[in-house]
Amino acid sequence: MIPESVKAQTRTVLKPLTDALEEIKLPPNLLTYLGLILSALTGLVYWKGPFRFASLFLICAGIADILDGEVARKSGKVTRFGAFLDSTLDRYSESFIWLGILLKYWSYEMALVQLFAFFALVGSLLVSYTRARSSEMGHETRLGPLERPERMVLIFVGTLFGMHVFAWFVLALAVLTNLTVIARIVYLSRQKELR
Repeated sequence: MIPESVKAQTRTVLKPLTDALEEIKLPPNLLTYLGLILSALTGLVYWKGPFRFASLFLICAGIADILDGEVARKSGKVTRFGAFLDSTLDRYSESFIWLGILLKYWSYEMALVQLFAFFALVGSLLVSYTRARSSEMGHETRLGPLERPERMVLIFVGTLFGMHVFAWFVLALAVLTNLTVIARIVYLSRQKELR
């Protein structure tokens, strides 16, 4: 898990930008859509562009993802629909990124890494799904090491090493995301009131 102190420092660094966007009355949902577009471009660069160059787009998409919530809070425009939209488009955003990664390895006929990428995508989506469903059941769980911010950090760091080393990061993400899901299933199965 990323320490809260690191998250707080990130918000502090981005505060001038948050203030500027709030000052011009930019709708938070517009930033959410921008994050989606940047994530789709990230996936495209993973597939077709210089591999390490995708890290720049990944940072920009991540900043947009942070800013939408920060601007919403600062401007007093936090809504349940905004939270729903953000969460939903986050799933699309992550899927676009993984699709680009999968297609990159497909173009090099690296079938095993494609399989890793597929399971990393499925695991990533299920980490978010199990958290949402457990919350509905009154037992929200954040068990496991790989929430979305941690996954994005690992993808970013791995990208800097190039596509061949990154394959090991893909394997790690495939394993750890699905272990996170399994841990949550086991945890909920042990809650007597849910049986």
